[in-house]
Order: sequence, then C-alpha cells, then structure tokens
Amino acid sequence: MKSVPPRSLLAFAAAICLPATLQADPPASTTGWSVTFNDDFNGSSLDGNKWITTWSQGNRFVSWSQEWMLDSNVPVANGACHIMQRINPTSGRDESGVICAYSNAASGPHWQQLYGYFEARLQATNHPGTLNAFWMASPVNWPPELDVTEILGKDPTTAYLTQHWYDSSQTDNNAYNQTTWSGADFSAGWHTFGTYWSPSTVIWYVDGVEKKRMANHNTQAQFLMANIHAGNSWAGYPSASDTNSYYMNVDYIRAWTKSDYSVTPGEEFLLYPTGWVASASSSDAANPPAKALDGNSSTAWNSGGKQVYGAWYKVDMGSSQTLNKILIDAGAQTNGISSWLEIDGSQDNTNWTRIWWGYGAAQQYLYFNPTTARYLKLINEGDGRATPWTIAELKVYHDTGSIGARYEAESLAVAGTSGVTNSQSADSLASNGQYEQVNSSASGNSIVFTAPNISAGNYSVRVGVKSGSNLGTFQLAASRADNTAYSNIGGVQDEYAASAGHPEVDLGIWSPATTSDKHFRFTVIGKNDAGSGYNLAIDYIALVPQ
Repeated sequence: MKSVPPRSLLAFAAAICLPATLQADPPASTTGWSVTFNDDFNGSSLDGNKWITTWSQGNRFVSWSQEWMLDSNVPVANGACHIMQRINPTSGRDESGVICAYSNAASGPHWQQLYGYFEARLQATNHPGTLNAFWMASPVNWPPELDVTEILGKDPTTAYLTQHWYDSSQTDNNAYNQTTWSGADFSAGWHTFGTYWSPSTVIWYVDGVEKKRMANHNTQAQFLMANIHAGNSWAGYPSASDTNSYYMNVDYIRAWTKSDYSVTPGEEFLLYPTGWVASASSSDAANPPAKALDGNSSTAWNSGGKQVYGAWYKVDMGSSQTLNKILIDAGAQTNGISSWLEIDGSQDNTNWTRIWWGYGAAQQYLYFNPTTARYLKLINEGDGRATPWTIAELKVYHDTGSIGARYEAESLAVAGTSGVTNSQSADSLASNGQYEQVNSSASGNSIVFTAPNISAGNYSVRVGVKSGSNLGTFQLAASRADNTAYSNIGGVQDEYAASAGHPEVDLGIWSPATTSDKHFRFTVIGKNDAGSGYNLAIDYIALVPQ
C-alpha cells in the first residue's frame, strides 16, 4: 500500500504553503476524550497499517461517479497526504485517489467507531467537476453515512454537512438531512472540519466553531475516508482536455472517543437551578412556578387564566450569574406561548435592564450579549390570547464563548418594511426550527429588524439564510435605534441556489460605538440571473466578539 511521491508532486509540495501540524482537541468542551485514531502524514508514504487506497470492498470504481482510484494518487510528502485527481493524458480516463480506514479483506486495517469526535485539517481543490470529501460509512451496509464535509470544486466556499440513515420508505432506503455552511474559500488555505456524533446529537464544526447540529439517527459503527470524486451529476464533469493534476491536501485525520455521552456540547454551560426560587404574577394552583425549573418538560407552570399584557414570571438565581443564552420550552402546550416576550435582568430585584425582546415560540434558544444578573424576569407583552401562558422548561446558560450573541430573525421585532410582506416559516433545518420569509417583487424593497441592547465593540457579523431558486440578493446595513444613519456591513449577498440550503455568510467586521438597541436593514438588491424571484429568507443574525 506504500507509494513514493513522483517528482512532480514533490516539486508541487515544496512550492505550496505547507501545513504546520497542530495538536488539536475536540472543540466540544466536554471532558473525558481519548484519541482512537491519528495520522499526521509525517512519513514519506501512506501508512498501510491505517489505510487502504481502494474502497472498503476492494473496488476502485463506483457506478455513480466516473473516476478510478489509484494507489499512486495518494502520495505523502512534506507532512501532508496529497489526494490527486487528473485526466490521464494517454487513456483519457478520469483518475483520482481515496484513503480508507477499513478493508473488508481479512488483511489490512479494520478501524471503525461508534460515536465520538472526528476531524481533518485540509485544503480543498477548486477544480470544476470534482468533489472533496471527508466522510464516514458503515462496513456492513449503506446507509448509514456521515459526511463531515463535502466541498464542490465549482463552489469551494460552501461545505455540505450531511447525515444519511436507513429508512425503508425512502428511495434506496436512504433518508438524509443535509445542511450547508458558507464562509471562507476552502481551497485558498487550510481549514479544520469536525463532527461530534453521540447517541442523541450530531454537531458540525468548521475551524473549531459550531456551525450546525441535528438529531442523530444512526447506531452503526462507521469508518473514516477521504477522497476526491470526479465526474458525476452533482459535482459536474472535469474538462476532458485538461490533463493537469489537482489536489485535496490533508494535514491530519483524527478521531476521539469517551465513555460518557450524556452531556451534549453546549449543555455543559447550563446553570443548574439548585436553590433557585421562581414566582409569577399569577399561577394555576396545580402548576406552580417551580415546575418550569424541575428539569421535566412534561410538567409546566402556567398563568392560570387568559394571558394578560404585563404578566411576569421571575427567577431568583440566588447569586449573580453571567449568562448569554436562555431556553424557553412550552412543552406539549405549544398554544400556551407568549406571542411577544421581554426578558429583563437585575442584580437587586429593583433596577431592571432589558436583555432581550421579540416574538415568542414553542421552543426557542435566545442568544444575547453576556449579561450579569441575579434575577430574571420574563414579561408577557402578547396579544391576550385565551390559553394560559405556559413554560414547561426554563434553562439558563453561561456560555460566553465564541458564539457571542445570536438573534433569531423570526423572534426579532420588525421595525419597518418597504414593499415586502413577511411571516414566520417552519423548517427543521433552520437554527431554531423557523426562519423569517420576506416576500418581495422588486429591487429596493427592505425589511428592518431591531436587536436589543447590543454593546459597543467589534463584531464579526454572520447571517444565517435559507437559499433557494426563488431567492434574490440583499445588502445588510445597521444603524442605532433612532433608525437613521445606516452603514453597510459587507457586500451584496446572493441567496440563490438551485436547491434549498441553509448557509451562513460572514459579512466581516462591524464596530458599533455605543451600547443600545440596533436596527438591521435587509435591502433587496436584485435577483440572480438564474433565479426566479426577489424574495429573502433570513434565519438569524450572529455577532461574534473580536
């Protein structure tokens, strides 16, 4: 299985910016991890005790993609594995490479793992007609499959993050949930891609930052692979006349495991409500305020009657806490939500500061700037609906890490619109299960969202959107709460895609000089030449402190 890099590759490897291998740990900050697989590719050839250079069944060709996998197309040099794709100038055959950690043969590696964290540091090729892939599959049957990342050469700024699982009611027994994240040009430099996989949850990370999560559907052990696919209906087809060599460079591939997956990343920041005291402006006798803090979503507090504007639910956390995330879950009583909600914080139970306000939802994570408070008060500012106000679970988090503040568009107050209509739309792949649909028929139309109490500082602004064939282009701008003196953030963004996706776009740095409520205006600039509409679909606005 060992192969010596040809001279042409050694010259290529010497010319590119080579990786400085990093000693990484899972970004998920839960503890108890141990390394189960590691290859830093520091030798002069591929380690045959860890990899084979065919698919696990020993074949070099798959029916749905035209490339042939060759041993010589996965050379190791200068601290990286360089997976190569080219059109053979003599035969015209499309040739590529794969490294696979499992062999169905009696000899060879047999590495596989159920659950854990899996990561690679790589640089994709941007050659049209190729698909860069770092992924996992079962040695027994397909599906399942877990794609840590797939990057199309024709679109190297988008990472596809996908889970496949067995469902006999689906075509080819293949049910799947695919989402995307758009950011940097992954062919222009090195980036890490990782996936946390537990019995309950799958979480994707790019460069150590969580990008997407979804429920887990797989219970079979899987093995690791990295390869370039070339010549299929998704990736497109490389030019038959281009016989140059193109590379996906891989710095390292690693896997970790741990014995306890009971704590999902992010939940380790949960503040446990021991000794907390809850009260409310009114309550049903059988459903007192304490039931929203009991850790059981099948029990709930409710207000005991018709929802009243100004009604409140309050928690004394016993001591001052730093927090930036709250979960409000209505449980089974989804019609018991407050349609409009304000959250205030206080140190002394007398002087209150608003830390969040917006639309209510059946289950919503609310992100805001890190705030210090002993008391929290939820104030119902809704429409007086007849169903009692209900909270099954209130969870408070002190996660003050890289995510900063994230504002769900469907929960933000709309300060104004021009030429558009807007509504909340359900989508299981959206970050909170919903997004804001903005219908527009022309350029120049706009919608303005208000985000509460944003601190002065420097932020990386990231916007989650839904892409699709009827979606247009937009320009984001921000102003203070007086709704004047807007300034653009980043350039024009295009939401068009042939099929639906959920990318996150990084708009660059924004530096508000004062602490106040801020307006974010999305202006329709036009539509993609291939698109059919001027609509927008906004999922969230994230502000990451710099």
